[in-house]
Amino acid sequence: MLPHFPAVRNTANHYAFMGILRDLYGITDRTLTGENWQLADEMVRSHAGDPGWVRTVLDRARAERVIFPTQDGPPDPSPRYVPYESAEYLFSLRTPEQLRAIAGVGFRKKKISGSLALPRRLAA
Repeated sequence: MLPHFPAVRNTANHYAFMGILRDLYGITDRTLTGENWQLADEMVRSHAGDPGWVRTVLDRARAERVIFPTQDGPPDPSPRYVPYESAEYLFSLRTPEQLRAIAGVGFRKKKISGSLALPRRLAA
């Protein structure tokens, strides 16, 4: 992966990936290099086996509901997980009422100020 990493440096995928490394693992470098990729690899692997890591990430992202495949089962018994058999029906939803009927929760409209809304950082 690393030899090809510079080719994606100016892309949205790179921006998102480095944001994940920064927000979840504390890696503040602008990009992965031959000098720092092993640290990133170690940080990700150190959390991979932690059963509480999914909950930690969702809490930091303030995720209230998460859709999960029924056959996998929820990662924990939290009521935030909404099961599905197949996700095709999700793509045809048009209204908050339809989402509410499936997820059993209300959806709040959030006011966005300015002409461009940038992603909010995950809570520390």
